[in-house]
Amino acid sequence: MNSRPTATPETAAPAAAAPDGTGKTARLIAILRDACPEQQALLDAFAPVLCLRETALAEEAARRAAAPAASPEAGTADAPSAGKGGLDVGCAARWAEPLLDALKQGFPAVAPAWEHLREAIRADAALPAYLCLARRGRKRPALSTWSKERRLPADAVNLFAEQLARLAGAAAQLGLPEQESGDATCPYCGGRAEISLIHGTEGRRYLQCGHCSRLWRFKRTLCPHCGAEGNGILRHIFVDGQPDLRAVVCETCRHYILEADLRPRDMPLEIGHVLSLVMGHLDVLAQEDGASPLSLARPAAARAVSAAEETVH
Repeated sequence: MNSRPTATPETAAPAAAAPDGTGKTARLIAILRDACPEQQALLDAFAPVLCLRETALAEEAARRAAAPAASPEAGTADAPSAGKGGLDVGCAARWAEPLLDALKQGFPAVAPAWEHLREAIRADAALPAYLCLARRGRKRPALSTWSKERRLPADAVNLFAEQLARLAGAAAQLGLPEQESGDATCPYCGGRAEISLIHGTEGRRYLQCGHCSRLWRFKRTLCPHCGAEGNGILRHIFVDGQPDLRAVVCETCRHYILEADLRPRDMPLEIGHVLSLVMGHLDVLAQEDGASPLSLARPAAARAVSAAEETVH
């Protein structure tokens, strides 16, 4: 395989049982099932993956807490292998196969693809890290090309790589203190905001990272991409009867971000990483309006960089 990371992360898979659907994530999914019954099939498909994510992060946090602190002179075998693209590649290696089990449960129609990926991972310990970095990085070979070479469905490989990268990204940020950002760039991992959330009696706005799922406060009247502010700058696109779920389009830079006002349905702030799953129709409406997703836009400071970098499809 070309351009493969040469370092081999820890590969001991955790002996975790399948998610039992009784944790916080299961309760959040139940809230959304009631609020968005038309999205029940989608939520049911992703439920095993999302519940596994909760289990994995809890075990990764316990693993990190139990590991001896690394000295400046030498690391330890149990120290988190974070830092590559804001990802904990050791976590990716440990949870790759359990994630395939969860995907097989939620998406059984493509079970052969999950098994082929399992065989590839067992044959190559560096593959989970490679797929995560390919999904996140712009200079890595496109996953569609990798999939084609191995006669695997590109959609299935992308889904696996995306969910594994999200898990590895969240694990890398465990325990970091609260930070602030002045735009849509995540102050924890450098990813981009995926969703905007309005929460609390004061209607505070939070942005949530699409890479690591961390939250940070942001001014409600500002465009997170270009910083434009004023009357008529931010326009809402929503489906009739659901103004609390919307796409917020900036008329200055023509980028948009999905936004949920959690107050009318009394949803908890933690629901953001699940809620974005049921708002795909708003992506369609905003893009039909000619707007581009803010989550895929380069940060303002990076727009001057050469466009020769390859975007992962």
